[in-house]
Amino acid sequence: MPATLYRFRFIVLVALGAGCFLTPPNYEGKACDGPHPCPDGYQCAQGKCTQCDGGDCKPAACTPFAPTPCSGPVCVSTFIGNPDEQPRLLNRIISVPDAGVLIAADTYHHQLLELSFDGGSRVIAGTGACGEATSQSLCFPGAVARADDGALYIGDWGTRTIRRLKDGQLSLFFSSSTAGGFSIPLDLAWAQGRLFVAHQSRATVIDVSNQTFFDISLDSSGGGQVHAISVSPNGQTVYVGHEFTVHSAPTNIANGSMASAVVGMNAIGPSLVLGNLGSARFGALRSLAATDDGVYLGDTTFQRLLYVNLTTQKLESAAGTGTFSSSPVGPATSTALASPNALFVDGDFVYIVPRFEERVQRFSRSKKTVEDAVGSALPPADGCWNTLRLGTVGGITQSPVTGTTYFTDTLRNAVLQYTSDGRVSTLTGGGPGYESGTLDKARFKDLSGIVWAPSPAQRPLGQLIVGDSGNGLLRRIDLDVGTVDDLAGNPRGNEPAGIPCSRAVGSALGNARLCTPHSLVRDTDGRVYFIDPTARALSYYEPLSSTIADMTPTGFVGPAPMGLSLRPGGGIWVVGYLVMAEFDGINPPIEHRGDLACSNTNFRGYGYCYPSGVAASKGEVFYSVSEGRAIRRWRNGAGSDYAGKPWEAGYQDGNADSALFASPGIMLAVDGGFLVADNENHRIRFVSH
Repeated sequence: MPATLYRFRFIVLVALGAGCFLTPPNYEGKACDGPHPCPDGYQCAQGKCTQCDGGDCKPAACTPFAPTPCSGPVCVSTFIGNPDEQPRLLNRIISVPDAGVLIAADTYHHQLLELSFDGGSRVIAGTGACGEATSQSLCFPGAVARADDGALYIGDWGTRTIRRLKDGQLSLFFSSSTAGGFSIPLDLAWAQGRLFVAHQSRATVIDVSNQTFFDISLDSSGGGQVHAISVSPNGQTVYVGHEFTVHSAPTNIANGSMASAVVGMNAIGPSLVLGNLGSARFGALRSLAATDDGVYLGDTTFQRLLYVNLTTQKLESAAGTGTFSSSPVGPATSTALASPNALFVDGDFVYIVPRFEERVQRFSRSKKTVEDAVGSALPPADGCWNTLRLGTVGGITQSPVTGTTYFTDTLRNAVLQYTSDGRVSTLTGGGPGYESGTLDKARFKDLSGIVWAPSPAQRPLGQLIVGDSGNGLLRRIDLDVGTVDDLAGNPRGNEPAGIPCSRAVGSALGNARLCTPHSLVRDTDGRVYFIDPTARALSYYEPLSSTIADMTPTGFVGPAPMGLSLRPGGGIWVVGYLVMAEFDGINPPIEHRGDLACSNTNFRGYGYCYPSGVAASKGEVFYSVSEGRAIRRWRNGAGSDYAGKPWEAGYQDGNADSALFASPGIMLAVDGGFLVADNENHRIRFVSH
């Protein structure tokens, strides 16, 4: 997956027994008309969708995109994506022995749901609106544990409390006023009358009978956030995921006792080193699933299911290829995993929930295979703009020659195109890999940024330059000839051992070792600027000399930058976690960290810490905040809300002050406004300006 900072998880499931709980979309009998056509494979007959015999029918006629009318001066519309879908993002899963239903915390809709395996569901807690911790409402529930008596304990992120659901009634169990400094309860686990809580930088033990509590002391100097916690099936051992370190302790640990680092000791950053636990390393750890003889790790940096084998004292790769992709299933070591954010163990199976797919996979511990328990890999994205489900959009650009909008779908590892007839189709790619040549043969890995540029041979359609971050390359797509070749970098598989990627300088092809090029923009002189979150670098490609230059300023050591835009009057804007800065390429950057309205102690303010996209439109600068769920405008040295309800996640078009986003990210200024990728809604949105 493109290098990125962790974003909070949104659906938490407690599995009560085994079975499937999602079904593929069924459009049979769905109402259809010109603005709402049927997807490919269906035809519209007498106002209803009917599946084609054998799937053989002509593609549906599409109606081109038109902005959603609204009563206000600023409107938000769906540019690409099915406006009738309400995507559900599945995450943290915990297996509990019982039968018949699943319990799901629907974070966006502030509810706890009971899902039956036949597809039915009912709300068992929450009113659908964010409410106070003393009410019968929930506010961004994000973690669930089930006690021996059947009571459910719910980590309520919005109120920073733990709620208890018993006999259909919600009550306040634990809050920050009970324990000073109690933070967002990211994960919960239950054993022996105790509730174990992962909340950012701490792991806390709560004795449920009397609500006494203490923090588990964590050894090693790894530091970082505590995102995950899990208890072994026999109830004897608790495991704590502390950023790049896993700790363990007996579940009857006493106050003042210290947990032991099991793997990742003294790790201070992501790297993947398998083998002996003493020297093993892994990437961003977001979920744990304990067994009685080890613990599985969901590594969202290196896209793998890892296993800490306590019998052999080794870290093993159980599944995944290291590629972020919506992949067909098969042998575990050749099946790609897309951000394995949630895990649970049930007998022979480790269930894996990719963050950006409505899909549950399961790894067979005995057969060493991965299969789909629910859903399947994303199909090719070919159809009308308002019938498709996008994966994750890594970059957007438009051709000034044809008006075609091109964008990268990272989950599909493909470059897609939207044309004036309202259709979306695959231009090139599909399935992870590395191959140049004709459009139908070319393959990419972890596609990110994209920008249109004129053809150096003065051909009419021009070219696209894309960031192929998984292969460490800038690639060139010739739209006239229909071919793909390498523009800059050295294919990742060709790098000599011991020479890592870094801030790239020098001749572009072969010598420049790029890490993960993202967020491409092109200036009027033809330079292509890009950021490299892994190397924390800002660079540009100079087409006249075919060289890469590093322009990262001295002393500019911000966390991973995420978005770029041309700056009105010259230069560029760059945004990222705690970063918003202007560069003119000559003078030191003008940094605006203190003006982001970011606060680590305020739940809403915390969302403003994560600007992830930026666009300049009509002389003004706009930026997206993924955690803040909003688009903000930069004016007079400060940011203000422009579209979306800050921290209110969801999907709704219309007036800017009532529109809802899930995770606004990469942006592109276009005529009349700007486009923004809303990946957790599987859409590209249009915001007028």
